[in-house]
Amino acid sequence: MSEVLLDVRQMNIAIGKEEVVKASSFCIKPSETLTLLGPSGSGKSLTASALLGLLPEKARASGEALYKGKNLLSLKEKEWLPLRGREISMVFQNPAETLNPAYRAEQQLKKALRLHGLYEGKDQIEELLSTVGLQGEGGKYPYELSGGMRQRLSLLIALTPKPDLLIADEITSALDRDQEKRIMSLLMGLKEKEGFSLLLITHDLRLSERYADRVAVMKDGRVIEEGPLSLLSSPVHPSTKKLVADSRLTPQPKEPQDAPVILEGRGITKRLGGELLLDNLSFTLRKGERLGIKGPSGIGKTTLLSILSRVLEPDSGILLLDGKDFLSLRKKELREERQRIQLIFQDPGTSLDPRMCVKDIVLEGARIKGRKDLDDLYISLMEEVGLSPSLSKRHPSSLSGGEQARVAIARALAVEPEVLVADEITSSLDASLRKGILDTLSALPLSIIFSSHDTAALGYLCSRTLRLEDGRLVED
Repeated sequence: MSEVLLDVRQMNIAIGKEEVVKASSFCIKPSETLTLLGPSGSGKSLTASALLGLLPEKARASGEALYKGKNLLSLKEKEWLPLRGREISMVFQNPAETLNPAYRAEQQLKKALRLHGLYEGKDQIEELLSTVGLQGEGGKYPYELSGGMRQRLSLLIALTPKPDLLIADEITSALDRDQEKRIMSLLMGLKEKEGFSLLLITHDLRLSERYADRVAVMKDGRVIEEGPLSLLSSPVHPSTKKLVADSRLTPQPKEPQDAPVILEGRGITKRLGGELLLDNLSFTLRKGERLGIKGPSGIGKTTLLSILSRVLEPDSGILLLDGKDFLSLRKKELREERQRIQLIFQDPGTSLDPRMCVKDIVLEGARIKGRKDLDDLYISLMEEVGLSPSLSKRHPSSLSGGEQARVAIARALAVEPEVLVADEITSSLDASLRKGILDTLSALPLSIIFSSHDTAALGYLCSRTLRLEDGRLVED
């Protein structure tokens, strides 16, 4: 057996005239796990696309990616047919975008089996679904499955043809820790059983430390370091050292809070689809306090935060803002008071109007409020969240995830809120971007409710953390 399954040599990828991956080299050995580690925008996903012949139309790759003697970068589409999905397969970051919403889970698996001439009947489908914990779920459409279940289905479809190489691109970045652990345990168990090689693309240092045999680190389109796992404990390149340092969030010392209560919930109850999510829930938030809320996906964190900002109404309960019943407010009075509580959504990019430029997005609330000094306000807000005012004409689609999150924070600050409610806004960001956003939030003179499944981020930002459990908040 060859000592190397895939040997990437001096790979370059250009989009138009811009070179986005530059002279990158790394290799993957049979049956090993190599993590391609690096911050967002470093070229990891584009590298994966090149290895499957799936580059965007205007992108061009050069150099070599030798797989069993074939240069993958020079193959024609017809030559890819026996390789893509059969010998080299891939699981993508967002299964909701790769699964067909019009087909049930069992139909999607059946189509994949038939494509490779492997379909043996209905019993085979049930047996395969059970291997990834989806027994009895075959009749459901993707939207009826949780994020973790959709990812398990994608993993099953990718591995059914028994490929020699699996590329997994940020497959746990949007999942909570419990789901992440389940997906990775499933993946590594299947890898041990089937013996395939794994290229695990991630920005999460923890995944590399836990699952990798070797590591390649990317920065600004280049592989800057490659070596055994011990590389992460003794990095040489300054960018790798920064990546490691930013990943190790050390809890910051915080003074005990004795300020007045600004927001208080009493007996908040909410049912969704017949399910009791919030059950007589109560809490307090003091002025200037950073309060963390933790709990697995689907437990009701987003529902609670939506109620706090009056996006949703509870079935019962009281919410006091500075001692005033916030839930009883209507029309004009509500419009004025709700500006005091601003919600930043889990995926900031989807909450930003794609038709608007950054400056208009940031200032929209201030315009409605009647502010006159809009140019000066825009500059000060952008500086406060660590962005250049020169982004004024850019649209959300041209911004990174971290930039989108900062624009969303700036938009919220434009109406001068007293309480900021942030829903998992760092969950899909790399270590450097995550730390930058947390530092930005920490410097704000506001009360903050920060929802996350990231215990390190909660410990770094928050002075107190509550756990959502059985519909109620309990001290963590």
